[in-house]
Amino acid sequence: MIEKYDERIDELGSIHKGTRAVLGDVLENPPQSVLKSGRYHDFHLITVGAALHHFADIGIAVQRLAHRLRPGGVLYIQDMLNNNDGATEDKKPRGFTSDEMGLLMSNAGLVNLRFEVLPGTIQIEVPIVGVLELQCFIASGTKGSSDG
Repeated sequence: MIEKYDERIDELGSIHKGTRAVLGDVLENPPQSVLKSGRYHDFHLITVGAALHHFADIGIAVQRLAHRLRPGGVLYIQDMLNNNDGATEDKKPRGFTSDEMGLLMSNAGLVNLRFEVLPGTIQIEVPIVGVLELQCFIASGTKGSSDG
């Protein structure tokens, strides 16, 4: 997907001039050299779309992403809702509750937390599992004036 994005960047208009996709792992310790650069800090906005549930250590991932925000910057997450329908750790995929997202974001030092369940459901076909009907949410938190 990174190669496809980079191939199409010119089609996206002048606002994307100088933009490029980079593959990196925020969980790697120490950080990969590409992520050590100051270029990958002080973001106004970081988004994670339908992917947070894939991270090996979700709490550390949220903390490291929040750390890369500038004061006033926003971490925006869209993922699957866990509406306590019986999904367990061994019954994947499992989403997040509002309380879980709030705890993850507040532990990362984020404030002004928001959580909104999106209307309706989506169906996705997962090999072996079959068709899953999922409900999604959006959550956001803002980095305060200090990193905490």
